[in-house]
Amino acid sequence: MAAEPASIRRVLRPFSGFEAVYQGADAEIPVAFPGTLDLEAGKAGYDPLLIKFMPVPFNSRLVLWIPLTLNVSGEGATPPRAYRYEILWRLRSIEEANESVEALLPPAEQLRYSEPFREFGVDYVGARRVIVPCAMETIVFRQTEPGTGFTNGTENLRGNFIIPNGEVVPETPLMPPPAAPTAQGALGQGIFGQASSNASIGPTYMTYETMVAGDEFAILARRATVAGGDVWDFTLTNEDRTFSDTYGTNNGAHPEIPGLGIFVLTAPR
Repeated sequence: MAAEPASIRRVLRPFSGFEAVYQGADAEIPVAFPGTLDLEAGKAGYDPLLIKFMPVPFNSRLVLWIPLTLNVSGEGATPPRAYRYEILWRLRSIEEANESVEALLPPAEQLRYSEPFREFGVDYVGARRVIVPCAMETIVFRQTEPGTGFTNGTENLRGNFIIPNGEVVPETPLMPPPAAPTAQGALGQGIFGQASSNASIGPTYMTYETMVAGDEFAILARRATVAGGDVWDFTLTNEDRTFSDTYGTNNGAHPEIPGLGIFVLTAPR
């Protein structure tokens, strides 16, 4: 069988209008990407609030382009607030995959499967639930080699948070291409607005690569640092308005832009 080709870039975003739902909520509550309901939610054996994940081919290479949250004014060379992202994985059954096809979902949204059949697990509120296991993205910390013989080593598994936090624009302006009328070459465009004094734009995404460890994945995002009593606030520049500018409407300043968000690409390993 031929290897599966590299995927066309997909965009992972929170659900439309997420700001109105999260505004004023405890900042410890993460924003789910995509955060909508799963196709099976509410059916017999399924939680009515089972959230949707994005299907991906198991054991492929996953590359995420995660945007830096730019200052809404376009001023300043560093993002005013960093956010942390957590990757979650799930396994699905062949019956669930078949139902996603029968529901006429687009090919990119049709479920993959690793479970050979749908089976029931433990009871919840008096009703049996179909097994839909969920795991967190994990990294391994290896213990220093023991200094004595007949001693086993240890590998500690920890959940993994990803925190994009880097330079937003090049420190030194680029020379323009030959015969170009501008004073600085542009590295990208159409991603974020910039102040007139900063007309060209540099790298605004940071990449993260991992192995696909499930049939589908989702991302949970929250501030990198949350103090007691903090709430989500998408109305103030010095709070979460940059997050809204990237994934939503910038407090109503512009319409939602479906082509912007976390870029998702997969390819054979």
